[in-house]
Amino acid sequence: MGNTQSTELNKVTSNEVNTNEVNTNEVQINIADTINMSDFIAPLQLKNMSTLFGSEDINKDVRIDIDEPKRSTTPPIPPPMLKRSNSYYMQQKPNNQNGYEKYDHTIVNQYDLYKELPIHNQSDVMDTTIILDETGSMRDMGTEPVESVNGYINVQKESGFAVKIRIIRFAQHLLVMEKDVADPEINISDYEPDGMTALIDAVIFGILYADKPQHFIIVTDGKDNMSVKNIKEMNDLIERAELCGWKFTFIGCTKEAYNQGTQFRMSSQPISLEREGAPPIPLFSAMQQLSNDTARLNRDYSTKRSDTKRSDTKRSDTNRSDSDIES
Repeated sequence: MGNTQSTELNKVTSNEVNTNEVNTNEVQINIADTINMSDFIAPLQLKNMSTLFGSEDINKDVRIDIDEPKRSTTPPIPPPMLKRSNSYYMQQKPNNQNGYEKYDHTIVNQYDLYKELPIHNQSDVMDTTIILDETGSMRDMGTEPVESVNGYINVQKESGFAVKIRIIRFAQHLLVMEKDVADPEINISDYEPDGMTALIDAVIFGILYADKPQHFIIVTDGKDNMSVKNIKEMNDLIERAELCGWKFTFIGCTKEAYNQGTQFRMSSQPISLEREGAPPIPLFSAMQQLSNDTARLNRDYSTKRSDTKRSDTKRSDTNRSDSDIES
């Protein structure tokens, strides 16, 4: 008799425990369905749990502690060979400043360094990207940088080729303008040197921003002291771009800048405006010469295009004549 009662009591107790377990699971399921845990930032103080659970009786001061993950100090970089357009990476909305789009130099962290670069067709004229130092030390050069860039543009206008000019002025910011060379607004009128030198970031930005092969002209008077990217990353991009037919020219306005340019892995030798035992080369003269060289190259490219068209036309006429004879 006693054993029978004990057995029945155990059954009841076991059923109660199972019932409690089921109820507990139901509560957990309801909570999991109600809360998206990815919305929590640790440690999170929930001020009003009633709005989540629909009950006024739940404690309104519940603290949930989650181990905070270690965060990188730099934004994530997309994985290699990610096929996305440049517009995807331009997540910072640029400010417009006198016709220029303004970005912080750290925007290069949003670019794919392994992006496939466009290949230059030897019969196509080449556009120009001018990367111009606008840091504080450039004040010593007065108006010469502005006059030199505008002089380069004027020679390109006189060449008669329908090319585009992109100007990227850099300090810790990047000011970007791209226009047809015939556009009267393509110039520099508000050059105000100030700030630190993010030279490497400016070069990387210029390469990855371009959608066509470019002739890059880099003008600076100092050494990089602010970039988030390193010189190896930049040199890898320059090497890939040159293999695709792009061209790079470095102008060092000082000996320090020239020494920096010798570390750039480009096929052309850097130009130093300062010379031993001789007066410095005017930046305006150097830019005029480069613009003449670019115009001559574009003339050669244009000639190749004309020759190719004539050859194609002659081949087409020959094929047509052969077809007429056979018929």
